[in-house]
Amino acid sequence: MRLDKIIATAGRVAKPVLIVAAVLYLLIDALVLPLVRWIVRPLARLPVYERIAAWLAVQSPYAALALLLVPLVILEPVKPVGLYLIATRRVTAGLAVLLLGELIKLVLVERLYHICLPKLLLIPAFAWGYRTVTRWLMLIRETRAVRVAMRAIDRVRALMREVRHAIKPETS
Repeated sequence: MRLDKIIATAGRVAKPVLIVAAVLYLLIDALVLPLVRWIVRPLARLPVYERIAAWLAVQSPYAALALLLVPLVILEPVKPVGLYLIATRRVTAGLAVLLLGELIKLVLVERLYHICLPKLLLIPAFAWGYRTVTRWLMLIRETRAVRVAMRAIDRVRALMREVRHAIKPETS
């Protein structure tokens, strides 16, 4: 009986922590992904991406998975370098390395992910994980906290559009 109480208490404690983590994730996702997509959109029209997509069409699902992991493996060491620079009081350089490295990684992974997704879904474990995470995200997005946060983000975006239109020079 004592183990049941411990599990119940852990669940009550973990639930708000998980909700806060999910809200933060979705807020970051809502704020950062539009920037990434803004950068990716013109890059997606480059012939190199068309060639990569054509090449991936004839590759195995595991080759697609390996290609998706390449930017992660290559660019992940950027974080410790950026943190080292920050720790050695080169904050501007460290932040620049962190932000640029993460942005490049996000752009590459985002584009490759969309190119590779049909192939990746042929891998049973990946398809199961994809469906599971997608269901979780849908459930999280339906929580009241996330709906409130998303409405706030929508208001900020609308305000930013108004400001952009207000400062945009009139053309005749």
